[in-house]
Amino acid sequence: MNNHITIQRTFFDSQSTKSNDFRISQLKKLRDILKTNEQLLFEAEMRESQFNLNSLRAKAFNGILQAKGSLDRMSLPLNFSTDGTFKDFSVEPLLQVMRPSTLSMTGVGELGWTVDGTLSSNTQELHGPARLIIRNGEVIGFDLMKSIEDALKMSGVLGESTGTTKFSVIDASAAFEKDGVVVRELAAKVPNFTLQSTGTLGLDQSVALGGTVSISPAVADKIIQRFPLAKVARQEGQFVLPFVVRGTVKDPKLRVDTQSLGNQVKKKVEERLEKVLQGDDQELQKFLDEGKDLLRQFFRK
Repeated sequence: MNNHITIQRTFFDSQSTKSNDFRISQLKKLRDILKTNEQLLFEAEMRESQFNLNSLRAKAFNGILQAKGSLDRMSLPLNFSTDGTFKDFSVEPLLQVMRPSTLSMTGVGELGWTVDGTLSSNTQELHGPARLIIRNGEVIGFDLMKSIEDALKMSGVLGESTGTTKFSVIDASAAFEKDGVVVRELAAKVPNFTLQSTGTLGLDQSVALGGTVSISPAVADKIIQRFPLAKVARQEGQFVLPFVVRGTVKDPKLRVDTQSLGNQVKKKVEERLEKVLQGDDQELQKFLDEGKDLLRQFFRK
């Protein structure tokens, strides 16, 4: 089905030319996105100053978009609200249309949202929750293993860099707020790694995330051989490193959270010393056998 979307000034009532031009520019952006749809069905009605989108169903980027919402067409800034889902869409072509970047991503996505906000000629403000899930994909232009190597200053220990990061799932629960997006929970499963984080994405595309990365035993052993201090990152059989991400969406930088790791070292040493002082002979021997390299590197740091 071919869709022809026409925007006419007569859609608007007696407002200023500047106001009309802004409304037209926003609708043209919507038109350009809708041009990618293979099918588009919607029901809408106009009531005085209110435009109500009762239902919208579109097939785009190999997925199905379903949404509803309302728009106060007489106000400036434009006030709107919308909720909906976008299921089984191809991530890579959608990202190319929305925001070209040096990073690209493949996979199949699912998005749900309940959002309201305002739009003007120079600002936009959104509020409300959203959840994005992407499955079986790859981040092209970002190598998580290489980033962990760089963060630990142990280049080459984890293998040759591929320049990409494959993942089985990325699951992000977030909320739109005045200053950007608050990431309430972000989980990603990557071969040999599982990430958990929270943080913010600013309107200026700045990134401020913090969390933990759980590392498989095989990779953890390689890290400990070169970085004995990392032994303190073992938690109940799991090797867990704290990390922070700073930079921009286009150029994120991952580094180990040394302050958090240092606190783990201090706590581990205090726990062992306390057991030793209480006369635990087994703990004393374990402390002497396993703690030598740890203490040497800790106090050198």
